[in-house]
Amino acid sequence: MIPIGQMPFGEVISSVRDVVVVFTVLTFGWKVRSWVQPAIDFFDNANQFMADTRKDMQTLLNNHLSHIESDLRHMSGRSHEHVDSLADTSEGDDAIR
Repeated sequence: MIPIGQMPFGEVISSVRDVVVVFTVLTFGWKVRSWVQPAIDFFDNANQFMADTRKDMQTLLNNHLSHIESDLRHMSGRSHEHVDSLADTSEGDDAIR
């Protein structure tokens, strides 16, 4: 136990000031965290959204796109070779890759 009655007045005031400073810093840090946390949550949610979207696009491209192409080929009445020749229109440097 700290003998407060035997401590000089300056040391008591200094100890009280130190305790107040520590609690002030902790309180301020807690308040700042409550201001910053919505921004952190926003970026976490954005990263999760991008990961989900990337997974869904891989599913679309790897699974459904081939079925859509075959259905369109069947509906248009064009042969597989004709559709492939239409898709292969690379003419020089201006071609879209």
